[in-house]
Amino acid sequence: MKHSVTIFVILIGALCASCERTIDFVDTSENLKNSLTINAVAIEGEPLGVFLNRTYSIKDVPIIPGTYGYEQIHNYTIDWQSWRKNEFYKYTAIFDARVEATVNGKDTYLLTLAADSMGYWTDYKPNVGDCIELKATFGSEMVYAEATIPAKPKIEVLEYEKIETNVSTRPLMRITCRLTDAGGNQYYRLRVRGEREGKDIIGTLEKKGDIYEIADIIDTYIYYTFNPWFESDDPLFSLEKKRVSREDLLSSYWINPSSYAFSNDLFRGKDYNFTIDVRAPYYQENFYSPDTKLISDRDKAEDAYRINLRVLLELQSISLDYYKYLKSVEAYHLSPSDSENSASIYYNAQNGFGIFGALSYDRHFVEFGE
Repeated sequence: MKHSVTIFVILIGALCASCERTIDFVDTSENLKNSLTINAVAIEGEPLGVFLNRTYSIKDVPIIPGTYGYEQIHNYTIDWQSWRKNEFYKYTAIFDARVEATVNGKDTYLLTLAADSMGYWTDYKPNVGDCIELKATFGSEMVYAEATIPAKPKIEVLEYEKIETNVSTRPLMRITCRLTDAGGNQYYRLRVRGEREGKDIIGTLEKKGDIYEIADIIDTYIYYTFNPWFESDDPLFSLEKKRVSREDLLSSYWINPSSYAFSNDLFRGKDYNFTIDVRAPYYQENFYSPDTKLISDRDKAEDAYRINLRVLLELQSISLDYYKYLKSVEAYHLSPSDSENSASIYYNAQNGFGIFGALSYDRHFVEFGE
């Protein structure tokens, strides 16, 4: 297992112009007893949320019954919406702190705890150019960080085609895009997601001969399946895959360590075209008996917003420190699995740990068609 990261809370973020710091391996948590971790991302046009946690060293991460402890949350590519429901996160989250955001040095907003998300929120929605200082106080401890909302990026979908392959029953979408750069030092992240519906069916089965058939459908729930990966030969993206060993994560599976973050060094001040391939996600239809407890927020079929098979394409303009953080996580996944040689994770919080970032985005949907 890698031992270079002392922070277990990983979200997304950056600070507007600060000195670069990394986290080195700590053999004991003795000097971390009074350290807080603050994580947030300020997104243009969306309410601001902040997550506050206690910091542990790798050696002293508590093991929660029924979990793998640190290994369970070690995969930085997981969906944050799912991760914050994790028992490990619940155990270490701080729910009685004072968290406030000061915007452009004058307007201050007090964030309130939302129990369902285990974070602190405000109705304030950042605008491009807003410089935000977060400050969290818990007892005698105080941690703070800053971020500025960057200008909105611009991306266009020039052409796309659906490609049927013999490798998979899932179709492939090939998309050619044009990025328009404003010049200067700019940092971007490309988020791509194939989307489709899945179904959970609640009903009863009846045995007919050697097989079971559905006798009665009691309820049908719609949910959405996603494929968050894409492939590309363009030099903007580092798409190397790494096999994670059982010793690292206690279960072996493929991850893609690429952050999909890049700078404008190749095309500063110019338009840039690139092509990506996106595989449609699997269609899933699951059958459950009537006594099965399903996730409560899955929509009933008759009330669901029905979506066609499609690709979400989002270009983010990100702050410098968010870029540094994402690239450090990428380097960490590709580095040797020992404490002396593995990469360290970038952070920008003052008087504690964590990452606070800012972004704006340009978003498009591409339909796969029938």
